[in-house]
Formats: sequence, structure tokens, C-alpha cells
Amino acid sequence: MSKNVYAIVKNGEIVEYPVSDENVRMRSLPHEFLTPVIYEQDSPPASFNTRVVEHLRLEENAVHVKYSVEERSVGDMLSETHALMRSWHPRTPMSPALYLTVCRMRLELVNMYRARIDDVAKSMGYVNACDLASFLNSGIEKYAKSAKAIIDLRDAFWSAFYDYMERCEAGKTAYPARVSDIDTQLPALQAPVIDY
Repeated sequence: MSKNVYAIVKNGEIVEYPVSDENVRMRSLPHEFLTPVIYEQDSPPASFNTRVVEHLRLEENAVHVKYSVEERSVGDMLSETHALMRSWHPRTPMSPALYLTVCRMRLELVNMYRARIDDVAKSMGYVNACDLASFLNSGIEKYAKSAKAIIDLRDAFWSAFYDYMERCEAGKTAYPARVSDIDTQLPALQAPVIDY
């Protein structure tokens, strides 16, 4: 970015930002149309699962800029990864950047689905899936059957998930654009019906 950054303000509203020195020269903008920009902090780094948001406010004839970091939704990250995967041809090696993106996306999906499996266990009255699974060898039949049911659900789910994602990542199946695209390919994550 150029040394000086401006904004164009009309009737107390920021109508254009950022405007660089180069942009001012190219468009022959008179300086009286320009409002200086003051960055109150350096922009924090973004990561795969976060984004940096600029907050602008007009104060004392200058535009003040602050930043915050927000979590990105799994859906947003998946949509972005889908777009990148569409530009890749399976007969060519993945670039390191695309490979890293795909790995990060898989990790985000694993974390999301792990939380959903834990939610199933919570709906059955347990702390999480690991807590429920720990009752597998319980002498109380109800607990042992519940543990077996969550283990069977978990195993079937992860087997289907990894099979589906491996096919997508190898280009054998279209990479999903939405979480619902994945959900339709996997066993439903709901409390199993258990015959006590």
C-alpha cells in the first residue's frame, strides 16, 4: 500500500476507502476531496479460520481505522475451499498452498462433526461421546447398550466421512461447497434408538 491513504467523504458518509496516492494521481483527484486516514493500530494477522475486519469511523476531519478478528464459519471456509478445488485438476499435483488449505478444511470439519457427535451424547444425558463410550463394559445393561450405540454411530460416521473426504480430495467426487452437501453423504447424527 502507498505511504498515504485517504478516504472520500460526502455529507458525513465514507463513500470510498481506501484511496491511495497512486489512485489520486491516476484519477486527478483534488486534495480537497480527500480525507486523511489514521490507522489506530496495525492490522492483526488473519488465519484460515479467522478474518480481519476493519472498523471505520469519521472523527475530527479524519477517518479512523481499527481492526478486530472474527471467527469464520465452517460454511464460509468450505465455500472458499470449494472454489479453490474447482480450479485444480486431479491429474496435476496439488500446490502446497492448496494442500494446506484442504488439510485445514478437513481439520475444521473434523472439529465441527466431533462437536455434533458430542451433542448427540449430551442429548442422551452424558457429558460427551467419550464419557458415554466409557460405559461400554458397564455392568448396568442400559449404560453398556448406550455406549455400544454411540460407538457404532461414531465408527459408522467417521468411516463414511473419511471415505467421502478422500474421494473429494482426490478429485473423484466434486468437493463440497456447503456443509449440507457433506451431511447428505453421511449417516445422520442423531440419538440412536436403543432397545433396553
